[in-house]
Amino acid sequence: MYRHRWIEKAVRALARTRPALYVGGARQVGKTTLLRATFPRARYVSFDLPVEQRRALDDPRLFIETCGRQAILDEIQHVPDLLPYLKAAMDADRRPGRWLLTGSQHYAAMRHLSETLAGRVGILSLQPFSVREWHGRPPGSWPAWMTAQARRPPCPHEQFWQHVQRGMFPELCVAPRINPANWFDSYLISYLERDLRSQLRVGSIRDFERFLRAAAVRTAQLVNYTDLARDVGIAVSTAREWVSVLEGGFQVRLLEPYHRNLGKRLVKSPKLYWLDTGLAAHLLGIRSADELIRSPFAGALFENWVVAEIGKQLSAGMDRPPLWFWQTSNGTEVDLVVEQGSRLWPCEIKTGTTFRDGWIAGLRRFLLAYGAHAAHGTVINLGEHQRLSRDIVLANARCW
Repeated sequence: MYRHRWIEKAVRALARTRPALYVGGARQVGKTTLLRATFPRARYVSFDLPVEQRRALDDPRLFIETCGRQAILDEIQHVPDLLPYLKAAMDADRRPGRWLLTGSQHYAAMRHLSETLAGRVGILSLQPFSVREWHGRPPGSWPAWMTAQARRPPCPHEQFWQHVQRGMFPELCVAPRINPANWFDSYLISYLERDLRSQLRVGSIRDFERFLRAAAVRTAQLVNYTDLARDVGIAVSTAREWVSVLEGGFQVRLLEPYHRNLGKRLVKSPKLYWLDTGLAAHLLGIRSADELIRSPFAGALFENWVVAEIGKQLSAGMDRPPLWFWQTSNGTEVDLVVEQGSRLWPCEIKTGTTFRDGWIAGLRRFLLAYGAHAAHGTVINLGEHQRLSRDIVLANARCW
């Protein structure tokens, strides 16, 4: 049974105004399901199949003619040479929503799309389900949805950590009896074989598997490419390239530091987050919610889960406010900063259930540093939901 996605409204809006629509996202997040459910009469072609790749490239004009009034072209990054012919078809027929494209390799697809279809294609990205999205709750507006959750009873502690440990890929949500360890093993094999080999000249797949696990150990941490390269036994330039591949394959998000007006007083390295905590937990060898609760990585994975959930919330529409973190050279930090127009919304993320004064030290420094540009701060935790002062509130993540 199809479960409606938050970005459907944006998908329909762009399909009414642009000749082409591109939906990017990792494999198995539901891109094809979304488009086929939204446009049930469109012809479907998967370029994962070599026979379809050959058919499109051997005679691109004939292929386009046989696509009919509307077509879903899945994994478009496999046929970049088709795009000039799509451009010509769009110029000859500007009918909106005729071409519906998907891709699982963002950089590969976007390089060709930006060069060939600039101004003709609307671009969106789809991520694994948000917990709120899965339960059928509307996306709401930032930050009202976060503080409004106080009226909802909190999710049981064990159930919450199951969400973090299993992640929110659609198939794992639809079929709770699936063993996530087996599913993620298959997912990684598919990713390594179908996507990695087409992106990199990797001497050893085992080196890249070690790299994935080393990257998972660094969840919610500053990225030190020298240390990462040393732990895996690869060159620093290779470590940078492989992180870029993970980012381009919609596996990780690099959060850049917010530095406006404070220059050299702030750190420059990005922080690494996975787009799905289930995959990160699997790479860390965590196989149950109970293991996760007792794991030294519980705090990092909870922080990753919060950043991912807020990212999904904010990417539901066509306006996607940027996310940052804030950290000074003396160690003062704020885990997450949401920028909306001229306003900054700082958030601290804590796994505790009982408030401590130390939770708000970084928020107070940030609010003082950015004055009128900074809106109220939020401490996202696992226990309390209350207003501490005029400019700081506690929000219980288990109520989302």
